Amino acid sequence: KNVEVFQVLSSCPINVDESGKKTTFSICGEVLFDGGPMPWSDYLKIHGIMFRLVKETGVRDLSAFRNLDDAIHRLPGLCFSGIQCVEEGDCDEFEAKMMDFIIHDLVTDARKKVYAAFHHLGDASKEGSISFMVSKGLSGATASE
Repeated sequence: KNVEVFQVLSSCPINVDESGKKTTFSICGEVLFDGGPMPWSDYLKIHGIMFRLVKETGVRDLSAFRNLDDAIHRLPGLCFSGIQCVEEGDCDEFEAKMMDFIIHDLVTDARKKVYAAFHHLGDASKEGSISFMVSKGLSGATASE
């Protein structure tokens, strides 16, 4: 894939974990591009996914995670499959990985908020799933073809 890559200074919020480590959505660039910079177009897709998830669930801080280090290990699959879901509407893998993430990495209160926001969680083709939301309905359209 031939893409232009830009280093961008941004006012995007930075999360600080208990140890003082700062993270942003660029962590997907670290896992997808071997520590190199993430193409701006991919950053915008990941940011869009995260923004919509926070908006729908209200889950917005690091206290939602049981263990941040464990959650970070799931990021390569989530980042890659999330971009694929947004771009192509091929979201079954993303939805399954999100389910795994929610079950294993979120504390009970955060998990309840996600379940309340997404009444068809686990079925990428249905409105009310995370995939349907982040793909803006594309996941449902590709499932019916």
